[in-house]
Amino acid sequence: MNNLCSFDLNYKFLTSSLSAKLLKKFGSNVPTIVCLGSDKVLSDIVGVLVADKLKKLNINTYVFGGSNFVVTTKNIDILIKNIKSKNILFVDSAICNSKNKVFFNEQGIKLKNNKFYSGASICAGTIFIKNNKLQLASTSFKQITAFVDTIVLAITDYLSYLPKN
Repeated sequence: MNNLCSFDLNYKFLTSSLSAKLLKKFGSNVPTIVCLGSDKVLSDIVGVLVADKLKKLNINTYVFGGSNFVVTTKNIDILIKNIKSKNILFVDSAICNSKNKVFFNEQGIKLKNNKFYSGASICAGTIFIKNNKLQLASTSFKQITAFVDTIVLAITDYLSYLPKN
């Protein structure tokens, strides 16, 4: 199985493809969802907005992150240590060389603190590098909301295939 897949945000079957990846990775063992990011920079807000939307939908799993509790590299170690589940899905923004990319990594996520966290991850390519410098202001709000909506739809689609408790 390929550990890292990338999809174009405009790919017609993106939602169902991500949902299928989640189903294959987790099956009926619903993951705890950890949404990373900050509301200080638009290109890093994907995880925050995904968490807020998932919490409003009252999905049947724990969702950490969002505007009321931002998960960053500063507090993730404490959070992960307290999560008893081995099934974790991370949602975050990612550094990317091309716009409109969504990444799925079935192994986990590597953060800017160079630590790797096991689980799986869905990352939106919202942060770009140009001339060896991060381009944080090059992603529009419309693009951010498209990433957020797609990721939320993929997660809820995956959960819809599972038996109800």
